[in-house]
Amino acid sequence: VVSAIIMAFEMQHRGLESGYMVRYDNYGQGTDSLWPGADEAFKISENVLGVFFTIELILKLIVQCKAFGKDIWNWIDVLIVGSWLVPAIA
Repeated sequence: VVSAIIMAFEMQHRGLESGYMVRYDNYGQGTDSLWPGADEAFKISENVLGVFFTIELILKLIVQCKAFGKDIWNWIDVLIVGSWLVPAIA
């Protein structure tokens, strides 16, 4: 739930910045003045949640052992964590 809320705020942030960049009516300020530090907060929250989900996946793999591969949701988790982990370490 926390991840979804943060993503909603990030999408709002991007929408405000896009409106400012295309000079849409009533978008007279960039996000730097409206939400100072938001970019850094989003990066930090992405890393914290990424580490949390990676730890969760490792613990789930340890506990479930062979049963881990039988559940499709575990493979979806692997894809999600992998999509965060590869750019994070590169």
